[in-house]
Amino acid sequence: MSANALTETGGIYSYDFTSSETQTYGETNSVKELTSGIWGIFAANGNAGGLIDNLDLIDIWEQQAGEAGYKSGDFNMDIEVDNKDKNDIWVPNTGSGSQIPE
Repeated sequence: MSANALTETGGIYSYDFTSSETQTYGETNSVKELTSGIWGIFAANGNAGGLIDNLDLIDIWEQQAGEAGYKSGDFNMDIEVDNKDKNDIWVPNTGSGSQIPE
């Protein structure tokens, strides 16, 4: 979700999310710096509840661990639900969440 309203030009709406971490709604609270100057959303919200918490681990990841495919517990989207999803993605993002207004 953009931080600012979009304007239409010639029937096209465009918005550059890459120019700054403040381009998203919620600004720096809604994105994570993946590498220097590259921003992305928080991964591991497996149940789409808006907050990355124990429910994502217990209800989603634990139930799908060991399975293959693009599952909601495949937090790094490598087609495997494994410890890399839990340790590398869920653990550092726990407590983060969506900044989209209700």
